[in-house]
Amino acid sequence: MDNVSFGIGGVFAIQRFEANGLALFGGYTKSFAESGGTMMPTNLTNTGAETSTGFGLKVGTIINVSEAVILAASYQTQIKMSELDAYADLFAEGGGFDIPSTLRMGFSVVASTALTLHADYELTGFNNVNSVGYPIENLFGCPTAGAGGTELESCMGGNNGPGFGWDDVGTMKFGLSWQASPTLTVRAGYSKADQPIAANQVLLNIIAPAVIEQHFTVGLTRQLGNDREFSAMLMVAPSNSVSGTSTFDPTQTIELEMDQLEVEFAYRF
Repeated sequence: MDNVSFGIGGVFAIQRFEANGLALFGGYTKSFAESGGTMMPTNLTNTGAETSTGFGLKVGTIINVSEAVILAASYQTQIKMSELDAYADLFAEGGGFDIPSTLRMGFSVVASTALTLHADYELTGFNNVNSVGYPIENLFGCPTAGAGGTELESCMGGNNGPGFGWDDVGTMKFGLSWQASPTLTVRAGYSKADQPIAANQVLLNIIAPAVIEQHFTVGLTRQLGNDREFSAMLMVAPSNSVSGTSTFDPTQTIELEMDQLEVEFAYRF
């Protein structure tokens, strides 16, 4: 059908990670427990940057319902990444850190010759990536956690080791594109996401405090002639926080807070 198109392709991913200052978690690692508490882990912290790679698959479709309405959907599989060996004592499954699957659905409406409206929903499967989705309570099964556990695989770095306890995240996105003149396009957008971090998961998320829920964006593109154009964009993510008690010290309250500001400029020729 002329009004329906499909696409499928492979995805190659590279990620790079580095962490410092996590030595206090050393007593909860599988390496430490296996040694009978005699040897501190060597692949937990301050080991420099580590890189992993992986492959996945992405499929999508675009449906032109009419000249004014376009529907679109895509799905990217979870990308199985090679282990971050330098952090095998930090992440579950010996340094596993896959990229979660994403499902996207959306539509665009051409409201006029100058104005187009967009809406999207995206679901990110964080909970299916064990090093991200496993809760910190898994650590209670570790022999050195002081909770009576006897399972080495429940220690940090084990196959059932603790993660960040993130839930799957659904994100609604809204945007508009306005052709202000033949040479100027103005854009604006807003997104609202679920909160992935529960109050009882704040301890380990000190190293991943992704608590932001809203993003506001504005941007423009100016055509300069001779196939040249200049673009600029501003993104503001208002401050948000999540508070909860420490997993190992109920008298201690931990608050995670983050805000973001991003400015981009681009020149195409």
